[in-house]
Amino acid sequence: MNFFGLLVDKGVLPAGDRSAVEAELAKGRPLADVLAEHGVSLAETLAEVGGAYGIPSRVLGDPPVAQEAFSYIPIDSARHYGFVPLAVAEGVLEVGITDPDNIEALDARIAAPNLGCATGKVADPCLWRTLRVRIHTH
Repeated sequence: MNFFGLLVDKGVLPAGDRSAVEAELAKGRPLADVLAEHGVSLAETLAEVGGAYGIPSRVLGDPPVAQEAFSYIPIDSARHYGFVPLAVAEGVLEVGITDPDNIEALDARIAAPNLGCATGKVADPCLWRTLRVRIHTH
């Protein structure tokens, strides 16, 4: 999926701003900051991308995840596959994934045989912030 093409097609990002946004991101600037400068919220962006994939999306809070969720997915696997356990609710392990097109990650996400698994879209900066929290608390 072409991320910026989707945002332009949905009218979230003005077509004339696309090149400028891509140039700023190439400099290593955070996605949320660059989009905000162009009048686009991270929540709105995630909603559009999640909608295109037919999966829910959300911006992570603080703390970003429940520590219990990490007991189901090893941190090395989360880093490798680009996903993170978010919470366990009503017998479902909620998993955020940065690239829903990554079939290998979707196949690998279930490490808890007694839990169902629900997947949602997570922006990359949220994923790495979540992983840092996990590393520093153990």
